[in-house]
Amino acid sequence: MSAWLAALAAGVSVLILSFAQDAVPGLAFYHTWQYALALVVAIGLTVFYALRERRYRLAMVGVAVIGCAALYAGLTGADTETVARGPGQVVHAGGGTVVHFPIADAAQVRAGSARLALSGRGSLAPGGRSYTQSSVLIAQMRPAAYLDATDLRGRHLTITQPQGSAFLSPILLFPTRAKLRDRSYPIDLFALPALERTVQAFYFSPSDVAEVRRAELGDGEPALLVALTDARRNLVPGGIGFLPQGVLTRIDDVRLTASIGRYPVLVVAAAPWPPLLIGGAVLAVLGVIVRRRKEAVSPGRQERLSI
Repeated sequence: MSAWLAALAAGVSVLILSFAQDAVPGLAFYHTWQYALALVVAIGLTVFYALRERRYRLAMVGVAVIGCAALYAGLTGADTETVARGPGQVVHAGGGTVVHFPIADAAQVRAGSARLALSGRGSLAPGGRSYTQSSVLIAQMRPAAYLDATDLRGRHLTITQPQGSAFLSPILLFPTRAKLRDRSYPIDLFALPALERTVQAFYFSPSDVAEVRRAELGDGEPALLVALTDARRNLVPGGIGFLPQGVLTRIDDVRLTASIGRYPVLVVAAAPWPPLLIGGAVLAVLGVIVRRRKEAVSPGRQERLSI
């Protein structure tokens, strides 16, 4: 392989390895010594060729900018983490950015329209990204349900989540999974202190609901399967039933309405700042174009041209 082809392959490798952090964020590979070594070697080969041959030096600067930005992000960026919090809670993430989790109502949960708020940066739409230092903050939507509970007289019941991230919250986030018969489902837990009831709620996706084939469950809609236990953790007679989307349903001595949809979680991962990558790519392409044009103008010249 000629020196030119080796340098070209090294430059392309730098671009692929660097842009991968933004294209597919969150991979543990970006924090490994193998990733850092591959970047260092590829950058080194590109720089060595450009300085030795005194060619494509502007392109070399662009490749070096891209590679160093990715290397810095891989070495200093945040380890990939998914942060799930309840409504109204605040976390510091990605270089100290303050992130507020929204206080959403039943309609927002059902529509999946609730947005994370970043202090000084506005809101983060579902699937949106915000870059800070050498990290990226990503809003991802996860299954959630807004619960409303009343007793048989229609009096509102307070919902608490003793094991949740927010104690007083009607929004279930289904942080874990549990096995039910031969399958596993997202599950969450809440309590009704006034009735001394604890409720387990299993999330059934529309495809799960289709397999159940229950007449009271709507087609194409998710549902919850709930199980009520008393103060002694014994299952309440008649305390198991499905909660269809948005339908007031009686389970034992409780009436529950579930608005099932999505609520945002925050994903924090390492990633280089996109303007550095784009600026470096522009320099690299510009350097190649300018050099090629100069060589085309003077094809017979033997001296080396510096760019």
